[in-house]
Amino acid sequence: MISVNISEAKANLSKYVDQARKGVVVQICERNRPVARLCPLNEETRPKRAFGQYRGQVKMAADFEEWTPDLDEMFFGRSKAFEKPRTC
Repeated sequence: MISVNISEAKANLSKYVDQARKGVVVQICERNRPVARLCPLNEETRPKRAFGQYRGQVKMAADFEEWTPDLDEMFFGRSKAFEKPRTC
């Protein structure tokens, strides 16, 4: 394990990340007190995402693609449905 101050870790972060990738644990200290640890991330700790894992669990409303006057107001600040037609 390597111990470094925050300023040192900040100045040479890429160097310490490379060391962590190789398996070395880097302890980051503030005023010589440990505050954080930089360690390698194992593949087993990352959650595996399966394609289609939520199939059948997500339901879309029947009017999902319907544009309403309240959407006009939210996006454009006014409702086009209630605008008076322009006359020349």
